[in-house]
Amino acid sequence: MENNRDLNESDFGAGEIASRVRAYTSVMQLGGSIATGALNFVGAITNSIPFLATYNPNTALGGGFGFGPAFAAFQRALSNVGLRRAMTNSRLNTAEYYEEMANNPALLAEYGLEAHEAKFIAREIREGTMIPAQTNALTETARGRSKSGLVQKGMDGFMWTFNATEQASRRAVGLAAYRLEYERRKTSGASEKDAIEAARQFAVEALRISLGEYSVINRPPAWRSGIQSFLYMYKVFPTTSIQLLKALPRSGQLYMLAAMWVLAGVSGFPFAEDLEDIIDTIAQKLGFRVGSIRYEAAKLIDSIAPGASQIILNGGANAVLPADLAGRVSLGDFIPGTGILLAGSNVGRELAEIGGPALSMATDTIDSVATGIKAAATEKVTFEDWLRENPVTLGRMFGDALAYVNSGAVVDRRGYVVSPDMDASVILTRLLGFYPAGAAEEYGVIRVSKRIVDYQKEVSAGFRQAWIKAMIRGDMEQAQAIVDSVNDWNEGAEGTALEINNFQRNARKALQEARRPAGERLLRSAPKSAKEDVDLAATLLGY
Repeated sequence: MENNRDLNESDFGAGEIASRVRAYTSVMQLGGSIATGALNFVGAITNSIPFLATYNPNTALGGGFGFGPAFAAFQRALSNVGLRRAMTNSRLNTAEYYEEMANNPALLAEYGLEAHEAKFIAREIREGTMIPAQTNALTETARGRSKSGLVQKGMDGFMWTFNATEQASRRAVGLAAYRLEYERRKTSGASEKDAIEAARQFAVEALRISLGEYSVINRPPAWRSGIQSFLYMYKVFPTTSIQLLKALPRSGQLYMLAAMWVLAGVSGFPFAEDLEDIIDTIAQKLGFRVGSIRYEAAKLIDSIAPGASQIILNGGANAVLPADLAGRVSLGDFIPGTGILLAGSNVGRELAEIGGPALSMATDTIDSVATGIKAAATEKVTFEDWLRENPVTLGRMFGDALAYVNSGAVVDRRGYVVSPDMDASVILTRLLGFYPAGAAEEYGVIRVSKRIVDYQKEVSAGFRQAWIKAMIRGDMEQAQAIVDSVNDWNEGAEGTALEINNFQRNARKALQEARRPAGERLLRSAPKSAKEDVDLAATLLGY
């Protein structure tokens, strides 16, 4: 098991290509962003603390130390081996330094460690449990080593924010778990050797179960190599979180759900958005007069507690922070492509979501190249536009921030205002890698509203097309039956966004257009400046 990659992929051909694509995708999408790094600490709080604090006898999972001791142990460990320490002494990233520390009382006192704790950290660095596990798995390294030292240094430099915070959180969680279990074993009368070994095993289990095991060999076999591996790239931690939530005792589950609710609301609960898509899809296909289950839930909540729907559904973090934290930590959208059958769905976007981050990077790269060519050849596209189309996350962050500054508002890639609320905190938020909370709120409202409007349009178009077909065929009885169906629909949808107004008047106008030849319809719809050329083309190219 020295090199997990060797167990799954050859050093040439499709396997090697897949390996390199995963590596470059992870570096381009995770590198340079403070936001992705900060979320490593969030994972430790939401997942590791309840694991250490609670114990489920049915699954034999957890520590059962209580929330107070768990928080205290994590905070102490973070101060001993956390990010601040690593930033002031790069040697703390090596196993050799901890081995040296174990034999140096002055260093042990400086870092607040015992000799056996330093030896434990050194061993786990060598074993790979206390290194940046996700990055190393994505870039196909083993124990933090790669084929090319130069390439590895370049990746590590660009990924420093993510690597440093992941490493700090893993070491703090591991050390906290080790200390808690070691103390329990010693108190119960275990020997020093037995206490150390039991504590090490518990700490490794805590890291694996609460923060995830990223090595390829520990994935389900179907997801280890090939195209499938791209789909699983960023699913390890969400999968770990969902499995942990299921296995914790009730108190641990309540803590995790409460933490998720504060950060992302009910919408951030596991599978919440997936279920929303599925429910809305079923409702639409069965012809229910419900445009959005989220909208219906918001109305129900507001009828009970006026003004509470936003906080309950989207959490409290976005209400007080300028950054959209909910969009980063949510587990609601776990299954890709669940909205593909919804009315008005963007099928291309849904398929890209199913294709995973590698496909997303590929399409972004193509768009970026096309935009770059336009920027060089015309004045209609600027350097700012090119940055915003960049496949590298860092480039998009700077491009967005530049666009906000130049426009005096949060604007989309077309330059349209998304949110007029713009100040220094919004710019800083975007430069750190988060999307502005105000803009995320606007898009959330648009998402629900568009779902309702698209459903109404689909229903209305369906009735209209059926009526036109009947009229063109001369089936007046069928045409009247469709009008009756529209009236029945409106009885249940009266006063809502789903009501179909002026059906017969609009249908007659559409019928007039439907009876015209296709070429004539095109000519009528063409811009005035193009009508002459369209008419001439029909004359020259037609029979």
